[in-house]
Amino acid sequence: MTIRTLLVRTSPLWRVARALPIALLAGAAHAAEPIAFDQTMYEQLINTSGASNGAAEVCGAAAPDVAAQHDNMRTNLLRFGREYGFSGERFDALYEAGRVHGREALEDMRRRNVNGCMGVLQSLQIDRTMQYDDMKRGIAEVTGALPDPAK
Repeated sequence: MTIRTLLVRTSPLWRVARALPIALLAGAAHAAEPIAFDQTMYEQLINTSGASNGAAEVCGAAAPDVAAQHDNMRTNLLRFGREYGFSGERFDALYEAGRVHGREALEDMRRRNVNGCMGVLQSLQIDRTMQYDDMKRGIAEVTGALPDPAK
């Protein structure tokens, strides 16, 4: 699923994972067995979090809210990475790439007279204050299970 599809089909994103914009993984939620959670999937979480942030910026979100979402998701996702043994060393690059994709997706939607801002802005408000355990529950709902903790 592309970011464009993510933004068109999710209103608001919390319907997928209690506000964590991981709808790129939504197809896996229908799998009979939990999907294997690996470094690539972890990096997709970071990227889609950035996409949500960039999209919210295009929608006119207040700068303090955009910054708070970034800071909260950075804290939560890096903690998740440490807990489950994933590397967060590329966090900043992945998040920024996601921001670019999110901005492009919303700009493309606007050119087609599609307004996806209500869901994006609602998601931003949830993401900026989301507690770590709520994020983990959302990930588990979408992927079928959490990965094994790092040893």
